[in-house]
Amino acid sequence: MTGHSASPMVLTPDLRRLVAASGDCLLLLDPDGAVLDGGLEPAGASADDAPAGSGPAGSGLAGSGPSGSGPAGAPIGGCPFGSLTPGTVWADLFAEADRPAASAAVRLAAAGGVGRTSGVAVMPDGSRRHWQSTLVLSGDGSGRILALSRDGTATATAAAALIKRVRLHEALIQATSEVVWHLDVARGVSHRRGWAAFTGEALADEDHHGWIAFVHPDDRAGALAAIEAAVAARRPYITEYRLQHASGGYHAVEDHAVPLVGPDGTVTDWVGIVTDVQERKSAEEDLRRSEERLRLAVEATSLGIWDVDLVTGARQWSAELKAMLGLSPDVVPTEAVLLAAVHPDDRAAVAEHNVTTFLRDSGAPGALFRVVRQDTGAVRWIHSQGRATRGPDGRLLRRTGTFEDVTDQHETRQALKQALRRYEALITATSEIVWHANAAQSEGGGKGWDAFTGQSDASANGDGWLQSVHPDDRERARQTCRAAMAAGTPYTNEYRLWHVSGTWRWVVDRVVPLVGDDGRITEWVGIIADVEDRKSADAAIWKAAHTDDLTGLANRALFQKTLDQVVDDAAGRPVGLILIDLDRFKEVNDSLGHDAGDRVLKTVAARLTAVAPPEATIARLGGDEFGVILPGAGMAAAEAVAETVLTALKAALVLDGREIDCAATVGYTAEATGATGASALLKQADIALYAAKSAGRGQAFRFEPAMREELDRRVRVLGAAKAALARGAIRAYYQPKMRLSDGGIVGFEALLRWTDAAGGLKTPAALMEAFADPDLATRLGERMLATVIADMKAWSAAGLPFGHVALNVAGPEFQRPGYAGGVLRRLQAAGLPPTVLEIEVTESVLIGTGTDAVSEALRVLDAAGVTIALDDFGTGYASLTHLKKHPVSVLKIDRSFVSNLEGDADSAAIVQAVLGMAENIGIKVVAEGVETAWQRDFLAAHRCDLAQGYLIAKPMPPSRVPHFLSAWRPATMADPHARQTRRAGGG
Repeated sequence: MTGHSASPMVLTPDLRRLVAASGDCLLLLDPDGAVLDGGLEPAGASADDAPAGSGPAGSGLAGSGPSGSGPAGAPIGGCPFGSLTPGTVWADLFAEADRPAASAAVRLAAAGGVGRTSGVAVMPDGSRRHWQSTLVLSGDGSGRILALSRDGTATATAAAALIKRVRLHEALIQATSEVVWHLDVARGVSHRRGWAAFTGEALADEDHHGWIAFVHPDDRAGALAAIEAAVAARRPYITEYRLQHASGGYHAVEDHAVPLVGPDGTVTDWVGIVTDVQERKSAEEDLRRSEERLRLAVEATSLGIWDVDLVTGARQWSAELKAMLGLSPDVVPTEAVLLAAVHPDDRAAVAEHNVTTFLRDSGAPGALFRVVRQDTGAVRWIHSQGRATRGPDGRLLRRTGTFEDVTDQHETRQALKQALRRYEALITATSEIVWHANAAQSEGGGKGWDAFTGQSDASANGDGWLQSVHPDDRERARQTCRAAMAAGTPYTNEYRLWHVSGTWRWVVDRVVPLVGDDGRITEWVGIIADVEDRKSADAAIWKAAHTDDLTGLANRALFQKTLDQVVDDAAGRPVGLILIDLDRFKEVNDSLGHDAGDRVLKTVAARLTAVAPPEATIARLGGDEFGVILPGAGMAAAEAVAETVLTALKAALVLDGREIDCAATVGYTAEATGATGASALLKQADIALYAAKSAGRGQAFRFEPAMREELDRRVRVLGAAKAALARGAIRAYYQPKMRLSDGGIVGFEALLRWTDAAGGLKTPAALMEAFADPDLATRLGERMLATVIADMKAWSAAGLPFGHVALNVAGPEFQRPGYAGGVLRRLQAAGLPPTVLEIEVTESVLIGTGTDAVSEALRVLDAAGVTIALDDFGTGYASLTHLKKHPVSVLKIDRSFVSNLEGDADSAAIVQAVLGMAENIGIKVVAEGVETAWQRDFLAAHRCDLAQGYLIAKPMPPSRVPHFLSAWRPATMADPHARQTRRAGGG
């Protein structure tokens, strides 16, 4: 029923007044929710009974019309719409979003229910109000609906604000990292939001005292006391303590709580926030330490602090400042006290400075002046610096500053100024080139370039200086310079620089960068010094260190260095090496003197230089030994050079009309250096030279692997000798010597024997190489001498008539200083006369190294009574010369002649000649190796004095000598024919 009239609905006056007074809006709607016109009348009165504008003032209610029916759509109460056009859909009064709910409420009321809706209604002026409406049937059976609406805008706004505030409060609590707690006093229940996150452990709401267990033990009593005092006084409190933290340690916290008081004045609740102040505490501690460090720093820097109150004139000086002036700590600071301490010459300036600067309000003006310490009278330089402070009103309040003792710095600056003046004078006086250039070294200047090179300073800019550098040094100098500029590091360049004299001279250019405050290079500064003299001296030193003074050839050091380098550079190509040893060079020195020897060495050097290839390195290795390095030479090339050298050195040298033999022995080798190093190559050549010497000298031997095997054998022999000496395995065996005239034993020869590791007895033949080694020969001879003297001493003590003992002595033994004296002292210490000892030497000892020492020792021994015998007579050369030169009393005919007496007429003739010669010059003869009666008889028939050999006895240990002498029967060995012959000859 929309837009039609209906009988009005009668309302009692009281009900109308109640609705009007409530401010609510009452409308009558048809069952479809449309507004009805004039549908509400008061009971028992016409419409005229209600005057226009009835209702509360300003309610906006429309009055009844003059016709007796109410105005169209007139509402009752505080409706803001005024008259509504009948048929207006009530739900359309709401905002679009709320209309469905309003329509639903209409339908519910039409069905007999209570329709309720809440929404925003759009007012005629466009404003929006929040309506809360209730809809019910009118109850008169007409199906009409009463719609009672209340303006709930204020309530909704307040509720929304409250909700917003609650939500904001909850959000703040959620957002904070602090612990928020609430204690319900009556219930004894507490809630602590954030407690578990902070402490790492949960706490039950009922356990409102459990929190104290999480407080640091040292802080619990203080925290509880502060809280109990606040509770008793019912006042808020703030307390600090350390609380367990989830990180594992304790954090400093601030617990701030307030009480909630009820109407009766009792505390109902406590609300608090626990704030983590660890960072603040740390910051405060850092600040305290920083202030302490600042104080210590001020003390450490020896700064004096001063402060002047510009209002009152009062001054404060730190203890350091007073000490700086030599004042007592309790002195009262004043201007007069300060000026009294200032040096008289600076006092007026300081007073003026104080007057002018104390009125300045900006900057930090400083002053430098002298003070006279009031305690010691020492004059010190002080630098004062100060700054002004203004108050809020802009007035100057105070000036604060420092005194710094800068005496050392001042003196240093003065010294630097003096040094700078000296430096400038030095540059003026120096003959060196001093230069500077920009960072790119493209432009610069300096002093001395034109005087040295004859070129203008401008010509040296950029790369122009390189034009005055020797072409061979130019690129290297450029690269050194560019590399150092790229790295920004100092550098040193050495090169040859053109000199105005028309020569190239070596210079050294030492350059350093100058770095600015920003770390960038601003300039390069250098000094170019003339080092030509040093280079010449270095060359001379190098030559002295690497060349042989006598021959001018390379010395051993340069030879070894060159060999190493040649082998390293060979890259698998062969390298040849020749070693040369001059033959009988010692004889030249001994017979003609060292001057002649030097001339021979120079001649050899010249000949080697003449025949060696140009690329060869020739060196004198020492004494009479030379070496030649042949880069790239194989074995055939090395052999050709070796033969050429041998031929060149065979040509005789004439010195002072005397022809001298320069012959030499050569060892050579050549190896591809892929697997052979320099030391191995040198060893091969040395082995070849040793083999050539052993084969008789005067020839060239190439290295063969078999030579190494022979050398290894020699090394083994030497090792065996050393081992035998170490374990005491050297023995002396004795072979008797018989007088052929009557068969009597006149003495023995001591023969060396040694036992190997297995206990087998060995002859000296197995150790023959050891006697050529100076050290081993000396040690073996020493052991044999000691053994023989000990045996003779024992025999003498036993009264055994052993005669004498002959001992063979090697050449190296005579080279020991005082050898002869040592032998005689040993005999004397043993109580033995010198006549019991006979020393046997071979011809090689008499012509070998150190013949002077041999001759001297033999003379000393002979003069003391020791017999000297020449062993192996006839096997060498110039034997008669030795008989004349040395005190020889006995000749020993070598067994090689004796063994061939029966079948070799030459041997018999030689023996007879020796025997005849010896008899004529009065020297006794001993025949060695007598093994047959025929040999014995032949020797006896030709007046040989003594014989030894297996016919008489084999060598025996010393323990067998007594038995041998006691069992010996001279008659069994004497030859009656020999005795008769000797007697007939008068012998």
